[in-house]
Amino acid sequence: MTAARDKAYDQVIGTLMAQRSRDMLLDLVEWTVSANWRKDAASASIEKFATRRLNAAWRKVLRKGKGLGDLGPTRLHRLRISLKRMRYAVDFFAPLFARKQVSKFGSSLEKMQDCLGLIHDEIVSRRIVAYFGLGEMGRMEMTTRSRQLKTVETRFKHLKRQPLFWKS
Repeated sequence: MTAARDKAYDQVIGTLMAQRSRDMLLDLVEWTVSANWRKDAASASIEKFATRRLNAAWRKVLRKGKGLGDLGPTRLHRLRISLKRMRYAVDFFAPLFARKQVSKFGSSLEKMQDCLGLIHDEIVSRRIVAYFGLGEMGRMEMTTRSRQLKTVETRFKHLKRQPLFWKS
């Protein structure tokens, strides 16, 4: 354990002492002092930035949700994380857009996220039950899980039909 830590420290020190690191720091200082970054930031529209960010998050949700009925636990969890990130972006940029449209879209996201959360909790509880040898205690029946997956599919279809408030 100590040898691995010492090796990692040596690698970090070697990287920091390398010419490439020094060049990067000099470039960073030059860029900061030049103030060009302030002009670029001030000329950018927050609405355009928000739209780009929301579009990117939405594309990721759509991509991760493809073939939803056939997704395994890992891919369902990745979809859940993408939905969560999408919701954070929606909440953050909400003041820039019409409240009613944001609210409908956000509510649809939240419902789907809650459903995926239940499925994720069930999967994790199965692992815990198996790990501690607790038998069948607290496990969701397969029919209940199947219903949850159908609910997720329905909610995903509903979410995809929601108007994208940032594109109006």
